[in-house]
Amino acid sequence: MSDTNERSVASAGSHGVAAAWAAFADDTGDTGVTSLNRASVEEVANRMGWSVVPLYRSPTLTDEERTAIGLARSLLEDYKMSRLHNAADEVLERLLDRAK
Repeated sequence: MSDTNERSVASAGSHGVAAAWAAFADDTGDTGVTSLNRASVEEVANRMGWSVVPLYRSPTLTDEERTAIGLARSLLEDYKMSRLHNAADEVLERLLDRAK
């Protein structure tokens, strides 16, 4: 596995727990394999020279990201009656809901 591939897999922790793993050919992307078993996917990827990526059920947020969104929503209170507040607050709320 290349350094790039290892970084992709190693960074998975910041996005929650992977539900499955995928490996694919870098040149075309048409050939690949998926599995719930990371070791199986990595074995095929190593043999074929493919990249490995984690697959998630839904996006998750870190505690720091949730805190930042909460702060942004609080700061938007100064603009409560403006279109900016309504639109931005709605987007931030949907982001939090989607990450549950």
